[in-house]
Amino acid sequence: MQIFIKKIFILLLILSASLGIKSQTGKFTLTGKVINTKKEKLHEVLYKLYKNNTPVDSALTSVQGSFNIKFDLNSIYLLEFSKKGFVSKKIIIDTQIPKGYTGKFYKKINIVILDSVGKGDLRSEAGLPVLKYYFNLKEDDFVSENISGNKNNEKILFKHIEKLKKEINYYKNELEKQKKLLSENPNQKQQDSLLIKEAQIKADKIIANARHKASLILDASKKDSANRASSLEKATQNLTDEDFESLNVDENEFKEKEAVIVYQKQIQELTQRQNKTAADSLDIKEHKLSLRKEFIELARAKLENDRLLAKTHEDSLKIQQREAELFLIEQNMQMAAQEIDAARKELALKNLQLKQKNIIIYGTLIGLLLLFILLIVIYRHYREKKKMNQILETQNKKLEEQNKKIKEQNHQIMASIKSGERIQSAILPSNQLLTYFFPESFVFFRPRDVVSGDFYWFSVQDDKLFVAAVDCTGHGVPGAFMSLIGNTLLNHIVNEKGIYTPSEILKELHLGVRQALSQSRSEESEDHADGMDISLCRFDKKNKEIKLALANHTAFILNKGTVTEIEGDEFGIADELIGDDKPEFTDHTFPMNKDATLYMFSDGFPDQFGGPKNKKFYISNLKKLFIENESLSMKEQYDKLSKKFTHWKGDNRQFDDVLVMGFKLDL
Repeated sequence: MQIFIKKIFILLLILSASLGIKSQTGKFTLTGKVINTKKEKLHEVLYKLYKNNTPVDSALTSVQGSFNIKFDLNSIYLLEFSKKGFVSKKIIIDTQIPKGYTGKFYKKINIVILDSVGKGDLRSEAGLPVLKYYFNLKEDDFVSENISGNKNNEKILFKHIEKLKKEINYYKNELEKQKKLLSENPNQKQQDSLLIKEAQIKADKIIANARHKASLILDASKKDSANRASSLEKATQNLTDEDFESLNVDENEFKEKEAVIVYQKQIQELTQRQNKTAADSLDIKEHKLSLRKEFIELARAKLENDRLLAKTHEDSLKIQQREAELFLIEQNMQMAAQEIDAARKELALKNLQLKQKNIIIYGTLIGLLLLFILLIVIYRHYREKKKMNQILETQNKKLEEQNKKIKEQNHQIMASIKSGERIQSAILPSNQLLTYFFPESFVFFRPRDVVSGDFYWFSVQDDKLFVAAVDCTGHGVPGAFMSLIGNTLLNHIVNEKGIYTPSEILKELHLGVRQALSQSRSEESEDHADGMDISLCRFDKKNKEIKLALANHTAFILNKGTVTEIEGDEFGIADELIGDDKPEFTDHTFPMNKDATLYMFSDGFPDQFGGPKNKKFYISNLKKLFIENESLSMKEQYDKLSKKFTHWKGDNRQFDDVLVMGFKLDL
């Protein structure tokens, strides 16, 4: 049986795998920020995600109030943002889409505004959703729809709900009163009628069962009727004319008695029955015996009357003779009554034996029938099991062939990925090159897979040094392809086109990536999820200053415990923008200082789950880690970061590619 279950399990795995190969997967991503009514960013806002009324995820927004949530397609979610002192905001995410669209990726940006407690709209105050995202066929994309209702209508609705609550409470109280009255004054007549009705149903069942059993007994006892009737014939024969004459009883007087007439009618009815049973024969004899008793009583009354009228000795002798004859007749009647009782007992015994015999016969037949059914079930199960074994054997052969092909494909894929790793390693700046230009620096780089979507870039142009920390969409092979595009475009923009201003470099990179991925707004059929976030810094040795431009990134400059947080622009490279498709990035300029340290990083370290509560590390903790280690050398800081990341991650799987870069601003 265990082998049979294992084979079924393998079959289910094959079916699920085949279905998984044919199916396509897609995602819908909602990103944005949470602000208050004064347009101030709210950090560490709790958002909860529900699917089919079941919580599936919860987390806090970043220090900048930003969030990035991914949803599976063909599902319905409820997203709730909440923070102490503010009214919660609920959004419905309906990711159901028609067939043919399941392999695509969609992304939308939303700014969530939380109202202060007591100042929100009625729907939010009542805990109702105010916004809905759904797939629009005409737009071929996800769109949002405001579902806030009219305030006057909502007030009327809440009043109506309160009214219904009062009515429900009223009816509940009335129901309790009625139950109490019923318990104190039960309706006895109704109960009696129910009992009578129930008794009548039981009586009908008993009568029907008795009739069925009587018919079986009647059929079984027909054979004994002739023998039983002949054995009692002498004791219960009809009276003859000689009997009446010898006892001096008037026949007409005897036959006019009411009891005698009733007995004669019953005897006639029983005699007319065809195929008489033993029970019918006994009934006939009992009625004849009762008729003879009536005759004897009449004869004794006549005898007593003649005894009083006797005059001679001869009359007395005749009376004695008649009395002796009556005595003999009574003795014969007692013997006949005993024989009838014995016959009834014997008949009851035979009926009991017949009933037991029938029970044995019926029980045997039912047992044979059940055995036959069981044999049929076993045979069918055996046939199905044999058929299933054949199917499983065939499927096992196919599975072995597929496993062999999969192993070969995996070997080829891993060989290709290893080649990709060597190619990606070749385009990254070497540690010797960075150490030569930045003696006091470190690069903490941990790809999640063999190849990475995060990469760092370096270029030297005269007295200017360029360093970038880039986080591409995705990880693994897709992220590695994006990193190749980003590295090529940065080399082209800086080394060939000679653009040295960080904001202009990011602008050109934005246009180049969108052109490479064909993500213009006119092509509505394409998704809008691919792109990259970047921190780009230019070190100007001549002017003793650094200039940074950041796309959806944050950087820190530490100087003797003082932290300067550099917050980048809210949009990333290749993000779809409303209005002008050419974004303007912001330059941040700072003087060089031998005591200052610049830190640039991707979101892999802050987003890593771990620790005692299995939560994200967050940017705030990363900043504290930078402050604690500021006085250490760059090599020691690298060791601290590595140990902290390993300890925090623990047994969890690495969530994303990790990149952290640190530079002393002393060139």
